[in-house]
Amino acid sequence: MNKMTTINVSANGRTYDWPRVPAIAICLDG
Repeated sequence: MNKMTTINVSANGRTYDWPRVPAIAICLDG
């Protein structure tokens, strides 16, 4: 995965701007 690319990750209906949101936040929310 290209670290320079912003990926939209959907979790529980929420859209996250990756990698702006820490993975731990998604794990806790998910």
